[in-house]
Amino acid sequence: MVKNQKFIFMLLFGLFVSQSGIAKNKPWTVMVYMAGVNFLSPMVDRTLKELMAIGSNENVDIIVQVHQPDESGWFFTTKKPTVILHVQRGKTVVLNPVDVKNGITYDSADPQTLVDFCGFCNDKFPSDKTALIYWGPASGYGYNHLESPPAYKENKTRALGYDDRHKSLMSGPEFGEAVEVIAQNLKKPIDLVGFDTAFMASVDMGTALSQACKVMVATPGEINALGFEYKNSFQVFEDGSPSLEELAVSMVESFKIRFEPSHDYTLSACCLTELAQLDDTLSLIAIELMQSLQNQDKYFLKKLLDKCFTLNKQLIFANNTMDLKYFISTVYNGLGEPKYGSSLKRLKPLLSRALAQVDQIVMTIVNSEQIQDACGLSIYFTRGKLSETYLGSQFGHSKWAEFLQVYGNC
Repeated sequence: MVKNQKFIFMLLFGLFVSQSGIAKNKPWTVMVYMAGVNFLSPMVDRTLKELMAIGSNENVDIIVQVHQPDESGWFFTTKKPTVILHVQRGKTVVLNPVDVKNGITYDSADPQTLVDFCGFCNDKFPSDKTALIYWGPASGYGYNHLESPPAYKENKTRALGYDDRHKSLMSGPEFGEAVEVIAQNLKKPIDLVGFDTAFMASVDMGTALSQACKVMVATPGEINALGFEYKNSFQVFEDGSPSLEELAVSMVESFKIRFEPSHDYTLSACCLTELAQLDDTLSLIAIELMQSLQNQDKYFLKKLLDKCFTLNKQLIFANNTMDLKYFISTVYNGLGEPKYGSSLKRLKPLLSRALAQVDQIVMTIVNSEQIQDACGLSIYFTRGKLSETYLGSQFGHSKWAEFLQVYGNC
C-alpha cells in the first residue's frame, strides 16, 4: 500500500512538473559579454549573426549583453540603452524590456556590470555548466608601456573593456576579481572563460582566474577583428551536450579554420586547475635567478637573459611579454653545463619541470606557420620599471615580480 501511494505521488508530481513548465536545467549556459562601445562596434552585428546561426536549443542557452546601435547602425557613439538578448536561431529576444524602455545604459568597463549580467543569466537560465565569453578590445592583463586608445591617453595601463561613452576601462586584475565574485554567486567555478580579444592568454591572467574557472580559451598575441568563429565553435551544441573539453577544442579548432592561411594566429585552451603547480615552479626559478644575479654568475646570466629579448620572434605578442616556453627553453639551452658549485646548477631541473607543466596545462593549441612554436601562454618579462597595476595583481605578488625588479637593476 505504501509503495503504491509513493508511486502515485511520483506520477502526479511528474505530471505537475510537465504541465507547470518547470524543467530541469539545460546542460550549458553561454554568457557573451560584448564590450562594444568602442572602435570594435562595427563588428557587433556580424558576431550576433554568427551566434544566431546556431542559437539556443535543448542543450544550451546563449545570452548576450550589448549596447543598442544608434540610427546609423553604430554602437560606437550610441546613447541608446544596454540590451540583454536571448539568442535563438535566426533571431534574438530582448530579456530586459523595462530597462530598454527606460533608456538605462550600463558602463561595460565596470566590473559590477559584468557581475550583474552573469547574475541575471544564472537566475533566468540556470544550467549544469557555464561559459563566459568576453568580447571586445584589450591591450593586455595589466602592464604599462602600451598606449591606450585616444580617449584614454592619460591612462597607460593595459586593460580590457574600453567604454568610450563612459571614458572608462577595466584592468585584468579587476576582471579576475569579478569572475571570482561570479563563481561565488554560482556556488561553483565557471567551466570556461573565453577571451575573444588579444593578449589575454598569460600566466598572470590564468592565475587571476584559477580559483574561479576551470578552462581559459585565449590568445597570448594579437587577434584579427573577426575574432572567434562562433557558428562552427558552437556546432557541438547541435550535436548534443558537449563536455568541457569538447567545447574548448571546438572553439580552438574553429579559430584555425577562420584564419588559416592568411593571418598569423595562435589560440589555446588551458586547464587552470593545473596552473598552481606551475606558479610554484616559476617562483622557485625566480628565486634561483635572483640569487645568481647577485653572485659570481651575474654577468653570464644577465647576458643570457638579455639574449631573450634579441631573439624573441613572437612579434604578435604585446610589448614586454614573451612566450613562456620560449623564455624557459632559451635559458635552459643557454645554461649548457654549469660549472661545479655554480648556483645555476639548481636551475636546470626547475626549468625542465616548468616545461613539462606547461605541456600539461595547455590542453589544445593552434598556431600559424610563422609562430608554430608558440606554447599558448605568455609571461611578463621586462627590463624596465614594473607597472603599479602589475605589482598589485595576484601574480605580481609572487617571486617573479621580485626577480624582474632585481634584473631591471642589474
